[in-house]
Amino acid sequence: MALRVSTSGTPLEVVTLAEAKEWLSIDFSDWDDLVRSLIDSSIERSQKVSGTAFWPVTVSVTGNAVKEWVYPITPVTTELEDPEDEEEYKSYTYQAGFASGEFPIDLKRAVLQRVATGFAERQNGLEKAMAKANETSLMIELAYRENLYL
Repeated sequence: MALRVSTSGTPLEVVTLAEAKEWLSIDFSDWDDLVRSLIDSSIERSQKVSGTAFWPVTVSVTGNAVKEWVYPITPVTTELEDPEDEEEYKSYTYQAGFASGEFPIDLKRAVLQRVATGFAERQNGLEKAMAKANETSLMIELAYRENLYL
């Protein structure tokens, strides 16, 4: 069975519409819906690339084939104690994510760069724009990736 990971938690606003508009040098509301969409998709992609939860989440892991805890989403806020039964390694939950006010500025810049690239490339379609944005933020986000096996 392959390792499967899911998260649940209440999203925090790590990049506001006002911050994104300032980054884009936009002072009118004509593009607000597009910018909000770019923020949401940029945050989602950035979390996946970095393997980082941008807010507190519960991480559920199933299909773990090794006899140790695997923490695919960071930063881990509650490490698990060794179990009495090795079967417990196969399926478990733990807590991860940045607390409110602890979100790293470099990850915020990576998200804002994705938004800016997506906005600049919007005429090429959102899918192509986000692919271009992915290239621009990748190195920052990979610095947070501790577990490259996912």
